Amino acid sequence: MAMELTTERRHVSAASSAQLEVGSSIDMKMEEEEEEEEEVVHRSDEEGEEEPSRFEPPTSGVTDELLPLTWRRRRRWVWGGAANASDSEERNAIEAPPPLLSDRATSAAARARAGERSVKREEGPEECRRTTSTSTPISISISTSASFRRMECIARHVTCAAQLDRTENTWRRGGNAGTSFADDATWRRGNRVREAESQGMRFAPEVREALVQGKAVVALESTIISHGMPYPQNLRTAMEVEDIVRLAGAVPATIAIMAGIPRIGLSKTDLQQLAKLGKSVQKTSRRDIAQVVAQRRNGATTVSATMVFSAAAGIPIFVTGGIGGVHRGAETSMDVSADLTELGRTPVTVVCAGVKSILDIPKTLEWLETQGVTVVGYGADEFPAFFTVSSGCTSPCRMDTPESCAALIAANRRLNLGSGILIGVPIPAKEAPVGQRVEVAINQALEESRRGNVEGNAVTPFLLKRVNEITRGESLAANVVLIKNNALVGAKIAVALQSLLSCPNYPLPSGEKGNQPGYNG
Repeated sequence: MAMELTTERRHVSAASSAQLEVGSSIDMKMEEEEEEEEEVVHRSDEEGEEEPSRFEPPTSGVTDELLPLTWRRRRRWVWGGAANASDSEERNAIEAPPPLLSDRATSAAARARAGERSVKREEGPEECRRTTSTSTPISISISTSASFRRMECIARHVTCAAQLDRTENTWRRGGNAGTSFADDATWRRGNRVREAESQGMRFAPEVREALVQGKAVVALESTIISHGMPYPQNLRTAMEVEDIVRLAGAVPATIAIMAGIPRIGLSKTDLQQLAKLGKSVQKTSRRDIAQVVAQRRNGATTVSATMVFSAAAGIPIFVTGGIGGVHRGAETSMDVSADLTELGRTPVTVVCAGVKSILDIPKTLEWLETQGVTVVGYGADEFPAFFTVSSGCTSPCRMDTPESCAALIAANRRLNLGSGILIGVPIPAKEAPVGQRVEVAINQALEESRRGNVEGNAVTPFLLKRVNEITRGESLAANVVLIKNNALVGAKIAVALQSLLSCPNYPLPSGEKGNQPGYNG
């Protein structure tokens, strides 16, 4: 019995000694390899070489000796009995190489560490264990910690977020890495145009290029072509107005609905077709847009509809003859033009000759004040009354130059007020005597409209036609003159505004991404 115990003790002592010798030799070997690795890394750093990335490991043909030092330092080999492995799981937890390392390379490394012993792999949801299957009472326990994988994933997300943050900050300053301020702004403006095209709008090539390149663009309505003048004077006036805008340095964009498609910019053929169709083209306000598009009809846009499309296309300036307003007798008829409510909710600047003198101008200005619309008298203290310079109503604001108007528009945009601006441009002084005669004719036409029960959107065309007949064409000639004058002033404001907004140091509007060098960005 004593001999058996002695023999057993000898076996246990021999096994323990073998275990300690193997563990000590492996520890010494690992220490030597780590020292060699540190020397290589230190030498590489001095030569300017980068340490291999811990997040991009090789996937094939890799032995444990070739692993980056950061991985090897994370690996801990614990030698112990197989029976005690589960009792000291935390203590024996070993962070293996990332999952991207091939199983073949990992197995080869494990066999090399264990003295070429065969390894049996058992996988679980949280860890991978490798234990020796030989009779030797020595086992290897390797635990691929899920926390390491989570930490690596978090590190990836943090790195990616940092890159996105740097990109965002660079973009807010006006450009991306490797691109210029102009290139980045062009991309944003082009994206704005593509968004409008996805809504069903179609741009003329000249207008599309101008919007993408950040040039000044001026929107023009089409109702004045089909309902304001007879053919061919309407076509001639429309083409002359576009030429005036071009000569001032901007690009004209006449807006209309052709065969159910909103068109931003019309060709000469489209203008001619619209002018010939005349009053057969439906007069289209905001409320009529969906109907005209759904029925694929032609529509001549009024002030409100033109503002809707201008805002969607990114065109900040819109030029017209005059706007609608509160009709006389509105206290009983409640007849108020949709132009006023559109000005209160659409951030587009309308340049016109003021409110038509056939309307109730004081009530119109009160309505605009309620809607929060900035009303400007251009070079005049009194708000103009279309055919005449004086309306008897003081303008709330006066601006004397295109640059001051541009600064006002830019401030409205920067503050994201969401409302439009109305700039009233008086008729040229040389046409003022004609305006006095037109006023007399307007009063006569108003009386005739009341006796004839003319109501709604038919009032304005009736009055303009009747006034033209009474004045024997003088009112129509004055109408053409003031439209051309408005186009010139509007184009100058558009150019000044685009020059102001294209400055890289222009203050950023709240809620917008990027220092956009144009309203259409």
